[in-house]
Amino acid sequence: MYDGASAAIVAFSVTSQESYGLIDDAHMKPCFELLTKHAPKHQAIIVLGTEGGSGMDSVRSITEEMGKALLSDHDQRIGFYEVNAKRNLGIDAALKMLATNLMLI
Repeated sequence: MYDGASAAIVAFSVTSQESYGLIDDAHMKPCFELLTKHAPKHQAIIVLGTEGGSGMDSVRSITEEMGKALLSDHDQRIGFYEVNAKRNLGIDAALKMLATNLMLI
């Protein structure tokens, strides 16, 4: 599953405390260790806070600051983006960052 992966996208819902809890700091470190253990020497990673409704603030339970806090102890090249696929918000910036980091590998 991870063997040879040059990139990874980790996502959680900003409307679900349970979803966020799966990748909070206690889970994030082992997740990144697993990804990098089975990946090439370098890997591009982005974390996405997703929201599929009409706006990022609808029934939101996770703030942007909480999402960014997940990365505070990790590689600066790991980016955090909030995205809304239904409204096409933030997706271009997230994928552009991922592609840029892939080119640096």
